[in-house]
Amino acid sequence: MDSRLGFVERNIRKNKKSAQIPLHLINIYIFALFIVEYLGYYIFKIRLNSDFPSLLRLGIIHAPLGMKLFYIFAGPIYILITDYLKVK
Repeated sequence: MDSRLGFVERNIRKNKKSAQIPLHLINIYIFALFIVEYLGYYIFKIRLNSDFPSLLRLGIIHAPLGMKLFYIFAGPIYILITDYLKVK
């Protein structure tokens, strides 16, 4: 069991730099998503005919909870999967 933990620990240390790249992409994705949503709602006055509350009262992502979660997490999950599968 200890040899397995050592192997995992060595791989984590070896791949630490490559593991940070998806995290940076995920942060950029979420930041860009919020900026685009904010601009669309407040600058371009894009409105939906629904009474759903906005996300964290920021005036962005007016949708049911399930749709908000999918909208926010679909991009990061895609980034992690493509990084895991080494898709270029």
